[in-house]
Amino acid sequence: MTTAGLDARIEAILNGPAGPRVGAFFDFDGTVVDGFSVTSFLMPMVRARIQRMDFDPAAVLRRALREGPQAMRLVASTGMHGEPDDAAVRSVYEVALGALAGRQEDEVVQLGEHVFATSLCGRLRSEAWALIEAHRMMEHTLVLVSSATRYQTGPMARELGIEHALCTELEISEGVLTGDLQGPLLRGEAKADAVTAFASAHEVDLTVSHAYADAFDDVPLLESIGKPCAVHPTPRLAQMALWRQWPVIGSTPQRSQGLRTLARSAAAYGGMVTGGSAGVGIGLLNTDRRQVGEQAMNMGADAFLSIAGIKLRVEGRENLWSSRPAVFMTNHQSALDLAIMIRLVQEHYSGMAKASLGKVPGLGHLLRCIDTTFVDRGAVDDADALCRSAVEQLNRGISIWITPEGTRSRTPMPGPFKKGAFHIARKAGVPVVPIVIRNAGQLMSKAAKTARSGEIDIAVLPPIEVCRWSDDELDARIGEVRGLFVDRLRNWDRSAMVPGELR
Repeated sequence: MTTAGLDARIEAILNGPAGPRVGAFFDFDGTVVDGFSVTSFLMPMVRARIQRMDFDPAAVLRRALREGPQAMRLVASTGMHGEPDDAAVRSVYEVALGALAGRQEDEVVQLGEHVFATSLCGRLRSEAWALIEAHRMMEHTLVLVSSATRYQTGPMARELGIEHALCTELEISEGVLTGDLQGPLLRGEAKADAVTAFASAHEVDLTVSHAYADAFDDVPLLESIGKPCAVHPTPRLAQMALWRQWPVIGSTPQRSQGLRTLARSAAAYGGMVTGGSAGVGIGLLNTDRRQVGEQAMNMGADAFLSIAGIKLRVEGRENLWSSRPAVFMTNHQSALDLAIMIRLVQEHYSGMAKASLGKVPGLGHLLRCIDTTFVDRGAVDDADALCRSAVEQLNRGISIWITPEGTRSRTPMPGPFKKGAFHIARKAGVPVVPIVIRNAGQLMSKAAKTARSGEIDIAVLPPIEVCRWSDDELDARIGEVRGLFVDRLRNWDRSAMVPGELR
């Protein structure tokens, strides 16, 4: 890639024309999300129907015999070449329509939400998110355009704040899916025609608009728009982009990494346990319970990140040490955030964590060694007691790590910030130190159990003094701090990032 390609594209967007007459059209599968959403969407429905046995076996057999061989070609061609042919895609849709026939639309809507929360939100491409945010800043008209259905694309579009979606529509009769399409499969020329019709209806000028896609069947779409761009293109589209001199963001997809990722993650978890145990052994040479916990946590986090092949690129590392104790606050999208923060803060730290982490064998004991405050989200917690505990630790020189969102976000966009971290910092008279973590969610998403190798970008911003903030201005001030995270994530400058040791 292409970081340079992405940066150049974003710069061109921000220096180009603004306003809703400029469209930004994004393909969904392979462009906005990694891979094909139909497989994640189809399998839960098939399993549920098999368990309930609420289908006509003869009809299913006829459809399987007719469409099954072509559907298998989708799997085979995707594995070998990264791009299925048109017949294979249509056959998969026939199989999917058969699984959906007779289902209540409300049930399919709920399925779409479930698939988004457990799978698709973790497959959002960071490049796509950055491009979408750049277009949003310029007030361009954002549109998802896909052969997928709105049940697949709708939750992601809502989460990304994309108002318009052009999709393959399914026929519905009295709230029940019939198993047939209502209109064309939005693929190839049909997708380009839909975009042209949308532009005419919404006064969008296609000559100054942008289009992003990953597959060769999207060539008609890319050719119909003034500023096309290939995103993680398949081999055939990469060749076409080279010939047409279209910009390219991302590399040609590399398949079959699942077993490697699984093996590396298993080794990383094992390394974390081994490193943590070694830290306990070393720490037992003295009687300081906190030092035992910190030593074990540090060695475990180092081992996990190293074996998982995850490198940290850090800007502003001096801000980690310039004003301690402090309340360190991070955006939160991944289970990797704990290891990242241990690696960054290193010593004299504690934090707040969900109560379930305290029950994890080994980890729970170490978290208690460093006086972690466990928060039970299912109970009515004494907020004042939690605040007092954190303030007492800060008064003893122990820094606190808090995620102000309170839970992991589904996309790189941080959720609303709660007031707790700021109240704690004000009462203790210490600064807050914002730590912006980029792309951790892409290496290990909210629903993932394994971690991919790669680089995580981190920006440690200067400490912010909050003790003089008045109650009246607190909400506005917190919004400003969240704005620092959003601005940094939208406009990331990797030129200042340096890998290597943190101290």
